[in-house]
Amino acid sequence: MRNFLSDKAAWLHQGAIRAMFDKMTGVENLISLAVGEPDASTHPDIVAAGCRALKDGYTRYTPNAGYMTLREAISATFLPELAYKPDGEIIVTVGAMGALSTLFHVLISPGDEVIVPEPTWVNYYTLISFPGGVPVPVRSSIDQGFKVTAQDIEAKITAKTKAILINNPSNPTGAVMTDEDLKEIAQLAVDKDLLVISDEIYGMLLFDGLQVKSLAQFPEMRERTVVINGFSKAFNMTGWRVGFALGPEAIIRKMTILQENIISCVPASSQMAAQYALSRLDTVQHTVDVYREKRDLVYDGLAKISGIRCIKPMGAFYIFPDISAVANDATKFCYDLLAMESVACVPGDAFGESGKGHIRISYANSVENLKESLARIQHFVSHYGIEEL
Repeated sequence: MRNFLSDKAAWLHQGAIRAMFDKMTGVENLISLAVGEPDASTHPDIVAAGCRALKDGYTRYTPNAGYMTLREAISATFLPELAYKPDGEIIVTVGAMGALSTLFHVLISPGDEVIVPEPTWVNYYTLISFPGGVPVPVRSSIDQGFKVTAQDIEAKITAKTKAILINNPSNPTGAVMTDEDLKEIAQLAVDKDLLVISDEIYGMLLFDGLQVKSLAQFPEMRERTVVINGFSKAFNMTGWRVGFALGPEAIIRKMTILQENIISCVPASSQMAAQYALSRLDTVQHTVDVYREKRDLVYDGLAKISGIRCIKPMGAFYIFPDISAVANDATKFCYDLLAMESVACVPGDAFGESGKGHIRISYANSVENLKESLARIQHFVSHYGIEEL
């Protein structure tokens, strides 16, 4: 029988995070620091709003772009000074991933290049490549604080460059670009007539009083920026699958038509739960406070382990330690850590060449588990370093 898969499907492969997820199955006494999912459940009041919606008859198709009431709430909450029009400049999607996928399919023509700072979230490259785009990495290192500059980006621009993708705060590093960093990138985008995709899914998870602008807020950037966001991380709503995009009407309307043809719409009850969530921003502040305490715990614990080097994350819920002084192969390090100590992390090279010699740790776990995992990592490294070196 012939192979019925398309040429595109032939090179699809499982990402490293899910590969680690599969390896975790059946491991006894497991502590997972691998998956970027909040350990806390959705706030009970938000859950109640979703249940209420079902009981009130929100069980039917919705507009392809999402309920107008939700889009109005998004406009009033996210970048309100930019006054995104609920009708035409906002689309509600199946998570932020749905927004990114739909965007790239209406944006990319074969051969178009998208500049992506590394280390980077594992799925970006597939999302860009599948519709025929070419991801162009711009590497950074721990010595740079895992932040690229406008000069770094400019060196990668060619006649085929269509867009720059910025994830701020960053998955996997937790690094945050400041307003000064972003101002220079914004000016570069204007000068070179490029679109910017600003993935701000972790934008509400900032620590130590840090505040940063969206790229869309800089001069001449509203019309050339698509902002991606969602409810999964800050509102602990990963399973509800509600994301959204804000951007130029010509792009958002095409995204809406494509969404009509792929999934029709986001589930009605999830949309109503998300709409209620926007009235409870107090839950986000509580989440930020909890993650800040966990960040401090993990950063301080890792800093005490000989052979491990890391920078303190300023956002999201990840830390990206350098373990190259302990092991040459980060993938083997992670698999051995899982086998010997039942602690799951993700090898850094899953996030691009810039991630080699690093591991990603998600501290979206309980304080008790984080303390125990640090003790296990300490024990593992104290023996592993001797054996490997």
